[in-house]
Amino acid sequence: MGKMAARGTDAREVLAYEGYRELDLVPMPEAIPDLGIDAGFLGTVDHVYKGGRRADVEVSDDEGTTLGYVTVEADPEPHVVAYYIEEEDY
Repeated sequence: MGKMAARGTDAREVLAYEGYRELDLVPMPEAIPDLGIDAGFLGTVDHVYKGGRRADVEVSDDEGTTLGYVTVEADPEPHVVAYYIEEEDY
């Protein structure tokens, strides 16, 4: 997870097969500055909707701490639908 090896990975290439699958590593199709991530940042698919065409993806830092969750959709092109920033417990 995190920034490892996502450089140059195109989200369209990842979705050329049957769509998202739980626990897949997928690149973010666009940057999300509020989460501190760039396009191509890898996240782990947590839950799949719409027959694999929409997914909730967990994004974490290099230490494994969850930064937040991103809902991505494959159609018509991979794009971010929404995101949630993980709040620290106090």
